Amino acid sequence: MRKAVCEFQMPAFDPADTQPFNTLMKKMNSISRLTMAALVTGSLGLASPLFADADNPHLRRHDNPSGAKKEPATAMSEKDQKFVVRAVSTGEQEIQDGMIAEKKAKSSEARKVANRVVSDHQTANKQLTEMAKKKGLGVTTGNIKPRDMGTKNYDAQYLYSIETDNQQDIKDFEKEARTGDDSQIKAWAAKTLPMLKAHRAMAKKARKELK
Repeated sequence: MRKAVCEFQMPAFDPADTQPFNTLMKKMNSISRLTMAALVTGSLGLASPLFADADNPHLRRHDNPSGAKKEPATAMSEKDQKFVVRAVSTGEQEIQDGMIAEKKAKSSEARKVANRVVSDHQTANKQLTEMAKKKGLGVTTGNIKPRDMGTKNYDAQYLYSIETDNQQDIKDFEKEARTGDDSQIKAWAAKTLPMLKAHRAMAKKARKELK
């Protein structure tokens, strides 16, 4: 069974940054997705000259993650493997961020959203990791840490991160549901899509209701 190790950690927010709030969050999301793409490619042993810059502190190459022994390759296609690792990793990031928000958010709306996001993604990740394991692909997420969103406008920043993260996730899941090679992975992506859309709608509504 092949094993993919996901390391996914975002740079800290700077409360003193004078950039507009939305610009800061979009920049954060952009770095997040580029980092994830590099880690997915590296974990699966695929060529990726675009992300091979060793000087970039946000990208880490793993020729042999955690010293894992080489095991028989999974029968899953390269495209499906990349989707699984990305989906599990982004799901775990939502879990980690949400667990902090459950304690740190000031508004009941933000805490309610965080609770729902954590619960839903824990269930979804369990389903996908177990499915992938049966197909020969192991995915570990122990190195994924919560993103530091600072303290200024924390609730709004957390909720906006859900909106922007899920906007890209929804596109990825829709693509997998349409074009994935594995019928079970495709079905899981299609089944999970409504959850992502609901999270995005909840976060958007809650952010508008913040005082």
